[in-house]
Amino acid sequence: MIDRPSCKSCLHYNPFKEGTCKAYPNGIPKDIFSGRRSHLKVRKYQVTKSVFKQRPDPFPTKRDCVTLLEFSKSSCINCNHFNTEFNVCPAFPNGIPLSILKGEDLHMDRVKGQKANLFYTPKNSLKSCQTG
Repeated sequence: MIDRPSCKSCLHYNPFKEGTCKAYPNGIPKDIFSGRRSHLKVRKYQVTKSVFKQRPDPFPTKRDCVTLLEFSKSSCINCNHFNTEFNVCPAFPNGIPLSILKGEDLHMDRVKGQKANLFYTPKNSLKSCQTG
C-alpha cells in the first residue's frame, strides 16, 4: 500500500466538523479520507480548488513553544470550544495567542485578532459565552 498524506494533517481540513475540508465541506469522499486515493490534484465534485497541503507545525520555533506546565494554567483545556486533537479554537483559526495558551489571559473578553465571538465556556456548561 502506498503511504498517502492524511486528511487530518492537511491545512484545509476542518477540525470543527469531522470528515470535512474546504474542498469537501459536506464530507470528504471515503476513498480520499481512507487514504486509498490521494488528493494532490483537483477532483470532480469538489467545491473549491483546494488540494492537499501539509499543515504547518503550530510551534515552528522554540520561542513559540508552550510548555506543559504553562499550558496546564490555560483556560483552553477546560473550554467547550477547544479542539484537543488539533489544539485549535474556532475563535482563533490561525492559532491561539500565546498569552491565552500560557494562561496569562483567561479569554473572558474579545482579544485582538479573534475571528469568532466566542469566549471561555467551561466544558459541560449550559451557559454559552457566545455573543452577537
